[in-house]
Amino acid sequence: MYSYILLIRQHIMAGNTVWFLIPGIIFVLLLVFTLLKKKDMKLVVLYFSMSAIAGFLEIVIFFLFESYEYYPQVWNDWYYDNTFGAYLSQRFFVSSVAIFVAAFNLGFGFILLFIAMFVGIEYAFLALKVYKLNWWHPTYTAIGLLIYFYIGKVWYRCLLDGSYRFFRMFTLGCFAFTLYTDVIAIPTLSGHYEFAVDWFDNPSRDTVIVILIYCLTRGYLIAFVCCYKRHWVYLSFLTAAIWLSYIVLIQFDIFIYKHLWDLWLFAASDLIVLFSSLYFNRVLSRPDK
Repeated sequence: MYSYILLIRQHIMAGNTVWFLIPGIIFVLLLVFTLLKKKDMKLVVLYFSMSAIAGFLEIVIFFLFESYEYYPQVWNDWYYDNTFGAYLSQRFFVSSVAIFVAAFNLGFGFILLFIAMFVGIEYAFLALKVYKLNWWHPTYTAIGLLIYFYIGKVWYRCLLDGSYRFFRMFTLGCFAFTLYTDVIAIPTLSGHYEFAVDWFDNPSRDTVIVILIYCLTRGYLIAFVCCYKRHWVYLSFLTAAIWLSYIVLIQFDIFIYKHLWDLWLFAASDLIVLFSSLYFNRVLSRPDK
């Protein structure tokens, strides 16, 4: 792991990485400011959930239909490098601004300003040749962000009012999906996991898409149990069933891992997501006065 950290640091100091790092730092600072200013744990859930909504869209347009390409030049594997660019964009860039807009209930003028900023960043990335459009167009970005920011504002109002159980489960599933991907992101992009399914002509693409589906499935199973069946028997059974699925996939040479600690991390991610989901389910259950 330490060698990979050194490799990442080396790439950050040169190449295209700095163009992703600069906006990344700015948007993370914006997120931190929002969370510290508002001091509302529901915003943490909303942040993860809005990242998930962006991620769901990416699964369709980016991973399945290859809408655009990123070149951050962090990872040696081209597809993992491309995926990392998309991860930064959806996980930190747009989601942080969506939380800022929702938390402070900003109006249409501010939303248009942020949309113009993101479209400007998109054109700047194109000019810097760190980003390439296939069939996507910046106009689609503008329209998508308008809808995205509106969803964030409505979602936050629903969370403040104390959401219904089904809506809470959907929100918690989004949270769990994003947290899963965060925990295993570096090992995955480092090539420590492989899912041999032969869906595409690129094994790295196979692995990323299977992991996304796996994270989505596990996330919503945990969300369902946390919202509807919180007894320790159901929680223990679900965790054991998920771990058993790893053993089955390993036995059939579908799930391949490089080091033993990779497998332990994959398994530990279930406990991290489970306990985090239990905590935030209680947070979401409380309406704000």
